[in-house]
Amino acid sequence: MPTGLTPALVTKHLPRRSTLVRKRDGDEIPQPSSPSKRSKVSFDSDVEVRIVEEWEKSPAVIQDSVRRAIQKHVAGDGASYERIKLIYAPTKGDQDMATPTTVKNYTVALLSNVSLLDKKCADLVHAVLDSDWLGRSADYVQLFTQFLANLVSAQGLFLPNVLRMLADNLTSTPPLHSSMNDCLSIPRSQIYARAHKTLQYLLQIIPSACCLFLSILTKIFPHQSDSRRAHLVYVHNLLQITGYAPILQTDILALITERLVKIDLQVQEDLEDLAEDAEEGLVQHESRSLDDVDRILDDSEDSDEESDTDEEADQELLRTREITKNVEKMDYMLDMLFAYHDHQFASPSASIRAGSLDILL
Repeated sequence: MPTGLTPALVTKHLPRRSTLVRKRDGDEIPQPSSPSKRSKVSFDSDVEVRIVEEWEKSPAVIQDSVRRAIQKHVAGDGASYERIKLIYAPTKGDQDMATPTTVKNYTVALLSNVSLLDKKCADLVHAVLDSDWLGRSADYVQLFTQFLANLVSAQGLFLPNVLRMLADNLTSTPPLHSSMNDCLSIPRSQIYARAHKTLQYLLQIIPSACCLFLSILTKIFPHQSDSRRAHLVYVHNLLQITGYAPILQTDILALITERLVKIDLQVQEDLEDLAEDAEEGLVQHESRSLDDVDRILDDSEDSDEESDTDEEADQELLRTREITKNVEKMDYMLDMLFAYHDHQFASPSASIRAGSLDILL
């Protein structure tokens, strides 16, 4: 071998030994299933399949369904949206009226989605506003009050509708809809108290609404030909408003005085056309008392005691009855105003007494 040469290393590849794995008896090699074949599913015939009723749905599910229904309505699919409207405004003869729990859950859902209730949902909002919320349980009235507050805060375009609805509930014939399911039978005086409490809350959070509210109160003031009860109930509720909205006190008292003057002028005109012997009989009309106001507030009849629709009655007698009613109406309203001012002057607050004096002057 020549010197300086390194012998080449030869690498020998050894054959790879196969690894033997013992197969257990329980092992099975899965066979690939054919993509065209599916395993058969068997159903238990004893399982009852039914549709979940509205009252069984959780509030979270209802909130989500209301949100999707409003979104679909905006997109043009209003089927679910119309079903929500029927919860608050059921059709006559509907046997599947919503339960109080269902109505409450949907009101909570609308409260959570109040930001979506824009002008495209005006018909739904009107259906909710026209529902019998004042005739339900105290906790539902509180919930609905919060809904109204959130609604007018988020969607200011509905503020006139909300104020008008509340003002209508201060009249002698509140717009109660007995078609609603399971409404409580509560006295009218409590209906008025609830409406006042809601109004007080709304006027506190939106003080600028007072001007708009005054125009609504002026618009729906009973006509001078309306019943005595219509005037007494409305004037009583107007005076209640001055207690929690003092900014409206001067305007409300001026409004009542203005309508009193109109009734007085009408009485004077009628007396001029009345025979003297009939006029003497007007002096002795029935005595009155402010204690009757509480009875009048809870009275469901919106007419005066005597009927003047008798075709056989003498026209002179009918006119006499009408004048008598107007005189009594005016006297009751004056008594209510005097009692109001007496209460103001008896106040320990010097500012209240001074303010009352300024109004009278």
